[in-house]
Amino acid sequence: MKAIPARHRATALAVCALAGASFLPAASAASSTSPTASAAAATTFTGTWATSQPSTVANNPAWQNQTLRMVARTSLGGDQIRVDLSDAGMAGAATFGHVTVGVQQNGGTTTATPVTVTFNGGSRSVTVPAGGKVASDPVAMPVTPGTRLLVSIYVPSSAPISTAPSNTYALQTEYNANGVDASGDQFFPTTNTFGFTTFLAGVDVDSAAKSTVVAIGDSITAAMGTPGNSDTAWTDYLAARTGQVGLGMVNVGETGDQVIADQPGNPSVTTRWTRDVLDIPGARTVIEEGGINDLRAGVTAAQLEAAQIKLAASAHNAGLKFLLTTLTPCGGVGGTGTESCNSAFETQRLAYNSWVRGGAGGIADGYSDFDAALGGYSNNGVGILNSTYDSGDHIHPNIQGNAVMADLVPVGKL
Repeated sequence: MKAIPARHRATALAVCALAGASFLPAASAASSTSPTASAAAATTFTGTWATSQPSTVANNPAWQNQTLRMVARTSLGGDQIRVDLSDAGMAGAATFGHVTVGVQQNGGTTTATPVTVTFNGGSRSVTVPAGGKVASDPVAMPVTPGTRLLVSIYVPSSAPISTAPSNTYALQTEYNANGVDASGDQFFPTTNTFGFTTFLAGVDVDSAAKSTVVAIGDSITAAMGTPGNSDTAWTDYLAARTGQVGLGMVNVGETGDQVIADQPGNPSVTTRWTRDVLDIPGARTVIEEGGINDLRAGVTAAQLEAAQIKLAASAHNAGLKFLLTTLTPCGGVGGTGTESCNSAFETQRLAYNSWVRGGAGGIADGYSDFDAALGGYSNNGVGILNSTYDSGDHIHPNIQGNAVMADLVPVGKL
């Protein structure tokens, strides 16, 4: 069968997004499988890594008899982990014959033979229902913050998958092997690499309390404008700070995302709120960065504020803290009419930022002033990114900008 094509999406997304050893035989699986479901019931878990998967990948030909190996970088440590699989947005169920996890050595290679992950109290295979999510049994695998895990998922020949959920802009290189169940291989027989995550929704660690901070937003949170495999999203830098106080950090940003309106293949923050925020295991705080794409599409500051008020109420009702950020400028970015960061956009951006700085009507538990730290003004009065922090497209911060943004988040309020 054909390989999954490497998807070089950065150029296209920059336009539409502008704010993502040997084979382990079945006979030996028991020696490296996870504990039973009774252990899962007695253990509390909190997210250490997560991603949103709002888009759809059309697999032509259908995926079958191949293994996907994807990177998940922990933000919080623990003695046990759990793997979360999602079939978000799909009309049909997805069946996997073998799922494993190991620590990345380099590329698709793990430091030791990957450990088999089981489901439903010991089953090696699992079917994720259409639009559903499944958490694995606990896996005895101690991890520390910053551990780069490789999670492998084998799609059997008997259960081909024609479409799959996808995060359109993965921050890591992912790997696949065609024609084989290579999920148990330490040295992965890579057929090719690809640039999105699919089916793998999260990794959790055992925790004594709700300990996860969730960042949601657009391609600024998804870290477009930074190099792949560099771990330089603003949430990566923030994770170094939250980890010092025992908090995890997960990033569910998505390129092109708006807060209010759904786009083709790209549900809004409002639409994916429950799935990508409230349903994150152990979530305690959410940081909502979105809004720049709404204003660029003609939404007013007042409309965006009303949407944020509803999200804040939902977060508080679920027992989560709710933090906002000001919107960074984007003067000089490509586009025409309401798609450009023009004077009309600037008027609404300034109004919204004033509302955030003024306390957001009392609905926010804190805010980060990204605009004040990264922004400047052009001769025509339209806000621009400071050149020191501009990735080059005039809307996405670079590595230095992301580091500054992370330092502005009030960890004491998380």
